[in-house]
Amino acid sequence: MKSFVLENFGIRCGVNLVNSDEEVPFKTAAAYGCSDVDIYVYRKNSVLPDEIKEKYRRPFFEAFDYGEKSAFCLADNSVPFDFLLGFEFNESIMAFQNSLDLVFFHAACVVKDGSAFLFAAPSGGGKSTIALLAERNGLEVLDDDSCVIRKDKGVYFVQSFPVDVLDPSAEKGYRVEKVFFLEKSDKNNLKSISRLTALMRSMSEANDLYPWQYPVSERMSARKRIFCFLDEMLKTVPFNVLEFSIDEGIFSCSGIFS
Repeated sequence: MKSFVLENFGIRCGVNLVNSDEEVPFKTAAAYGCSDVDIYVYRKNSVLPDEIKEKYRRPFFEAFDYGEKSAFCLADNSVPFDFLLGFEFNESIMAFQNSLDLVFFHAACVVKDGSAFLFAAPSGGGKSTIALLAERNGLEVLDDDSCVIRKDKGVYFVQSFPVDVLDPSAEKGYRVEKVFFLEKSDKNNLKSISRLTALMRSMSEANDLYPWQYPVSERMSARKRIFCFLDEMLKTVPFNVLEFSIDEGIFSCSGIFS
């Protein structure tokens, strides 16, 4: 069995190739061990049975051991290795998000000088508009719809989701500087809000992303954990309401261009 560690977004993922010896097409951590999640990949020489393909609608299927934080994947040889590893990494951080203490957030993410600014809103609330305006102003847009946030030693980092395992910037993510709740208006205006209001609005934009097959116990505990995560985040990261019109002045109003 060939084993290595894939480290992205501060998560160490132990990968075990049970019955194959494929070349790894990207950088891996130096040593195996002390992983947050373990993935076991089984390759099948022939195509998978029709009943499996029909059930999972892809040429591989997976199972999760929540107690051991292990994912098991049986894959057809036709599935490219880099795609398979990227998919399994992202499926695993969804499956084990409670123990990894991650929060998936419905927000556009704009980056300036290594710092991330999140613009949260429901569908149609202006996230894509903000992303377009940011690009016009030379800012990096990490994602225009959703992202994943993690905490490391008291600091909050964000990355686009799904995480691109081939992207070197995904190794750490970007430090979250500010969070804005978007409200459409005829002018740009930054408003302060109470911590309770910020927490309630944050909960409405947080998503546990649990597919139907995940245990009910995991899904039930997710909302409580997300609440506690966001409550702690509010102690160190500013949350404001940003009323905006469609013009570039929004980035000065928000403090990104000071």
